[in-house]
Amino acid sequence: MVSAASTTTPTSTPPSPNPWLTLPTHAALVSIGTYSLYLSISGPPPTSSPTSSSSPNSITNSSPTQTKNNPLIVIEAGHGDSSASWIVVARHIAAAGLRVLTYDRSGYGRSQDAPEDLDLGPQKRAEELSEALRVAGLWEAYADGDGEDGDGNGIGKGPGVVLVGHSFGGTLVRAFLLYTLTRRGHQQNPSLRVAGLVLVDSMTSYPHSLDPPTSMAMLPGMGSSPAEYRTITGLEEHHVFSAEEYAAIVTASDNDEGRKTGEREAGLVVSGTDEINKALGLDGDAQGTKKVDLQEHENESENDDKKAEAAASASAATMLDPSARLGAIFCGAHYDFAKIVAHYRRTGRPEDVPCSDEEFAAAVSEVGEWTEMWAGEEESNKRRVLSLAKEGMSRFTIAEGNARTHNVQWVDPDLIVREVLWVVGGSEGAEVGVTGK
Repeated sequence: MVSAASTTTPTSTPPSPNPWLTLPTHAALVSIGTYSLYLSISGPPPTSSPTSSSSPNSITNSSPTQTKNNPLIVIEAGHGDSSASWIVVARHIAAAGLRVLTYDRSGYGRSQDAPEDLDLGPQKRAEELSEALRVAGLWEAYADGDGEDGDGNGIGKGPGVVLVGHSFGGTLVRAFLLYTLTRRGHQQNPSLRVAGLVLVDSMTSYPHSLDPPTSMAMLPGMGSSPAEYRTITGLEEHHVFSAEEYAAIVTASDNDEGRKTGEREAGLVVSGTDEINKALGLDGDAQGTKKVDLQEHENESENDDKKAEAAASASAATMLDPSARLGAIFCGAHYDFAKIVAHYRRTGRPEDVPCSDEEFAAAVSEVGEWTEMWAGEEESNKRRVLSLAKEGMSRFTIAEGNARTHNVQWVDPDLIVREVLWVVGGSEGAEVGVTGK
């Protein structure tokens, strides 16, 4: 949400020349109707000549250079989070020679609030992002169809986007993938290809037998009290941000407006994830019977959205382009849960928790038992997303050391950067593999 002191002016159409396509860095509010989203872009513009990286960072030394053939990297933060915590990841991706976009969903960070009656589920969030990309001129610039920039220059046949989704953001990028496929045949809308996915400890869904206990809300740090969460899980100790960057993250997360949006969004996290999983064939149904040829629907008009949606929803096998890679990073949210449980077993009930010591101890015990059960299921649960890619075009990376935390972007951003580089072109830089800091 934008504060009253903000001086950024929302824009409904980019000026000419378009700064989103021509400047090395650019940030602004972009109007998508009755409210605006904050976007920030960095890295070599798609119109620039290829350049080799001169950075001493081993991640960038073997990295792809930016040309018109490289996709746009788009980062989707998790539930309750903003782009502020992704500043180091974005900086390192840009240093590797790739164009990268971060943004705040409505109600978070520097974006404006959405109307109170607006659904904040995955499908609406996909529409928000797509509209922002169109207004900024990025959709057409990276689309597969013939397109033009603001000066009438042909910039079609673009390389698409690689989507990076963290936690609930993993659901949202899958929703965006579905959104692009359901609109693939509209002549007035160039097709934007999802050229790859990087899913960072991405939410799939809890088996109904493992729904989190309601007592979890009694433990500060478990979905509330972000300051306690940062301290107990080690994020405050091990983060890689500068003092200024860390302060911006805290400001973006510890405020009433962001919490209010988080509460609105929270009610749609599980149901929205289940809905998107079902549409993508990740709900446990047999996928062999779900192959429907989307080619039949590529020339449908806008009035036939429902037909295209039905075709896309019925086909898990054609969700990602055959040449697209999918990289999944498993950090293990249960490691953070276990840290919180162990902390309260040692310290007991905090004075400001309104219950008896016995009730708090029972809650800690119940959450601990659930955490142990979830630890045995979480990895296999999160491996399910690999089926979205063609066989041989996906991989599953398990974090180690301090990187075993749900918010790995805080402590080991280059683990994510390596996965992005692998998805884009198979290169990971000089250092390859799983790391912990």
